[in-house]
Amino acid sequence: MASLERRGTRFRVKFRYGGRQFAVSLDTADPEEAEGPLDRLRYNLALLKRGHLQAPPEGDLGLFLLSDGKLTRRAEAEGPLTLCEFFDRYKQRPTDDKEANTRSTEQTHMAHLQRLIGACRLSRSNWLRNAVDTPGPGGSK
Repeated sequence: MASLERRGTRFRVKFRYGGRQFAVSLDTADPEEAEGPLDRLRYNLALLKRGHLQAPPEGDLGLFLLSDGKLTRRAEAEGPLTLCEFFDRYKQRPTDDKEANTRSTEQTHMAHLQRLIGACRLSRSNWLRNAVDTPGPGGSK
């Protein structure tokens, strides 16, 4: 059985499985908002006990149950990229659809940016990471 517990201003769900006690923070201070994840966890815990879900061998069981069996660990945010790292990732993308002149012009601009900004300078935001991970024209990365 699972239950809500208030820790300071936040709620968490406590439950037992396999003889062990687990607790998962819900990141909410609203008791009504905490009821939804509690119901979801109870439902998925029942599915797990009936064999309809398989517990992950490693990872966070509470997160697994709250995510309907989709996640086993929280996503980790990557740190900011340096200009060097950004250009390295950019160069690894397929260039089959680019003419040689385009690639040469890109190399020239990259060299100028590295000279003016600094090759190993960290970006202040994540826009460089998002720019390199966004598909270009034609949908290919």
